[in-house]
Amino acid sequence: MEPLMIDQIRLNFNATGITIINAAIGLMMLGVALELKIDDFMRIVRSPKAPLIGLMAQFILLPAFTFLLVLIIKPHPSIALGMMLVAACPGGNLSNLLTYLSNGNSALSISMTAVSTVVAIFMTPFNLSLLGQPESGHGGHFNPGPPESCRCVCHGISDPGDSPHDWDDRWPLPA
Repeated sequence: MEPLMIDQIRLNFNATGITIINAAIGLMMLGVALELKIDDFMRIVRSPKAPLIGLMAQFILLPAFTFLLVLIIKPHPSIALGMMLVAACPGGNLSNLLTYLSNGNSALSISMTAVSTVVAIFMTPFNLSLLGQPESGHGGHFNPGPPESCRCVCHGISDPGDSPHDWDDRWPLPA
């Protein structure tokens, strides 16, 4: 596939499919949560070293290494942006399920997912604004600026089903 053709791909999810996916994820997370006790989370609060190292790796090291990889391999701008976006976003519920299935520390995984989701409201726009700017070798670059990035992230979290075309009408940026 030519690099420019990838920009033409559109993913269309219908409401029924999204509802089924959300229900399946909810049931999986319920299964994981049934095994946990409050003491599991209290151990993490008493010894926060592991979550702090994990959050540093997730929001500093992963985006930085992805940035270096983009500079080395020089992908098409849309692919480079996708790589940076994936690296800047928090982990999801699948990591909690896989941690549980591999007999890992599920309480730690769930705690990190919860904290990283909140931290991502600020760190995702910051990382995209900071690391999403380099020339990709194909004449394109990405530089939305922190206000627009924060607006998009906050809106995506608060109303993920809304159309991006409505954003400017509802939440205009200050001049």
